[in-house]
Amino acid sequence: MRIESVVPVNIFTKKPSFCAAPKGPMQQLPKDEFCISNPKYVTNLPNIQKYPIKAVFSDIDGTILHDHKLVLGNLRATKGLKRAGIPLILATGRNRTEAQPMLDLLGVEHPPYLITEQGGTVFRGEEIIFKDTMSLEDTLDSIRAAQEYVKKDGNMQLLLHINGQSYAADEKVIDGYTHAKESVKLVNSFDEALAQGMPTKIVLFKTDSTHINDLNDARDFLKERLGGRSLNIFNAGRHFCEITNNSISKGKAIRIIAQDMGIDLKNTAALGDAENDLEMIKLVSEEGGLSVAMGNAIPELKAQARVITDDAKESGWARAVEAMLRYR
Repeated sequence: MRIESVVPVNIFTKKPSFCAAPKGPMQQLPKDEFCISNPKYVTNLPNIQKYPIKAVFSDIDGTILHDHKLVLGNLRATKGLKRAGIPLILATGRNRTEAQPMLDLLGVEHPPYLITEQGGTVFRGEEIIFKDTMSLEDTLDSIRAAQEYVKKDGNMQLLLHINGQSYAADEKVIDGYTHAKESVKLVNSFDEALAQGMPTKIVLFKTDSTHINDLNDARDFLKERLGGRSLNIFNAGRHFCEITNNSISKGKAIRIIAQDMGIDLKNTAALGDAENDLEMIKLVSEEGGLSVAMGNAIPELKAQARVITDDAKESGWARAVEAMLRYR
């Protein structure tokens, strides 16, 4: 069958969707794994045969995990990547300590590479190959602005990520940080934490948040207070608003790793859902790789992705990965 134009499929339906090379023949995709996401990109899974996937970069929360829980099918898909010899490289806002339980669960206890703290620290095995920390001035101004907002919202708490360790100056943070409370160290003041070094990122953690948009007020407040500085301020999932240097991103980190591996970005895939995944998804799209937005992803990320899969809670990650493997 030959169809000359992209079929405009509603991404939230289960109707058949199509994959195609630009101006080329279109082919029905088995089992409706994906839907066409944006007219400027054409879903083209058969191109994997021409540019085989050599590395899969994936966000964790909201992508592999739903509400901090592993979704049915994702472990099976991870094992499929392992059998195919394709490294799964996690790209997360978590630090190394927080990420390790997820690595263990997925069977990648000793990953060849790992992107942590939104790209602020990049590992090759146990070796750090890239690290970027905030300046003292930006750190102190960011802490003051964040503390000002915490006074407005009693359900908002503050953490610093320094040298792979999370620091809090309030016990309420540890009580609310249920998914990784063992990774948080309580200090008497942030001066004590800063004696260990400058942070890779500063995090506002909202304990009662039910949707990523619940962080918008905090994000906009911080952008206003810290405007003009070389900082990124963004929502990173349902509970977190984060501050980093604007010199770091998951996109920059995967470029570093691809160069270190000696592979082209068109031979990579990337999967994500949130604002902190935008640069990663955009980069892989622009370089001709396979970029996948989760069904629960923010609209801005869906607009940049070549492909949209199902929600994280509906095994969208497993469906995407297994579709990649079928086209090898």
